[in-house]
Amino acid sequence: MFEQFIEWAKANGWEIIAEKSNVDTLPKEITDRYAVPKEYKQFLSQTARCIKEDTTWFLCFNDYRPQPKGSFRWNEFEHISLDAADGNEEWTRSIKDFWDSHLPFIMSVESGYAYYAFDITDGSVVFGEEPEFEETTTAAKSFDEFLAKVVAEEIVL
Repeated sequence: MFEQFIEWAKANGWEIIAEKSNVDTLPKEITDRYAVPKEYKQFLSQTARCIKEDTTWFLCFNDYRPQPKGSFRWNEFEHISLDAADGNEEWTRSIKDFWDSHLPFIMSVESGYAYYAFDITDGSVVFGEEPEFEETTTAAKSFDEFLAKVVAEEIVL
């Protein structure tokens, strides 16, 4: 499915840069917190950049590394939610619990902030958007199913 998605992405205006990466060197912050799905590891090991018009992008290997101050981080929406919690302990705990089991892999700023993430508890792919990032809908049962739905244009990126 990965190869079909890459063909689809190139035909639909996505900038794709292929590069072999060793996903075993993902930052410890990621590997300690998440069991990264193997299909996504394959994607990460072969893709250095996958972006459409600077508004929607797949998080690739380097996106999970620390970013310069002021840059959009892989966990930006978690930070926004924690800022909104403004120190409320119960709300802060529920936000952290949510993000401990959801690994973002697509970010979008096209028409408001939105993302796709893996629900680590069952491997499904969920969609979330502002203002309540932690309220999600299931988009696919797996990363492969997600890519198939994108190629079939059942999910529009």
